[in-house]
Amino acid sequence: MTPEELEDMVIAKTGFLVDALLGGRMLQDDGTAAGAREKLIESLKRLKAKKLKWGG
Repeated sequence: MTPEELEDMVIAKTGFLVDALLGGRMLQDDGTAAGAREKLIESLKRLKAKKLKWGG
């Protein structure tokens, strides 16, 4: 995925990408994923979004 596609997915808050950036481990990054993660976190804070627990 290109940096532009990543940014578009962060803006759209695409489910798998949110999970990957917030719960995954980066094995190698040139700063693109870390920057996207920070943008995502800032956006979620502005929206006062909360993580839901599913299941028991």
